[in-house]
Amino acid sequence: MITGDIVQEKAEITKIHRLEFLSENIVMCVFTLGSKFTYKGVLNDDLPTVTSIFKKVNNFWKIYWMQRSSGNSDLSLWD
Repeated sequence: MITGDIVQEKAEITKIHRLEFLSENIVMCVFTLGSKFTYKGVLNDDLPTVTSIFKKVNNFWKIYWMQRSSGNSDLSLWD
């Protein structure tokens, strides 16, 4: 992002598939992300599945770990 190779146009949660409190300070969330961006001049309009772990630090929720699948998610797999 700092180099300017990636220009983010849109990043919004399309659907939350799983939200689980692992403890009072740690939460896991699996969701589909509508993501539209340009990478080195090439437009990408993706629908990846993302797994995130959030950790509460000093009363603020912060992303502790995140994994993003490539390509497009098949939302019917979550039904």
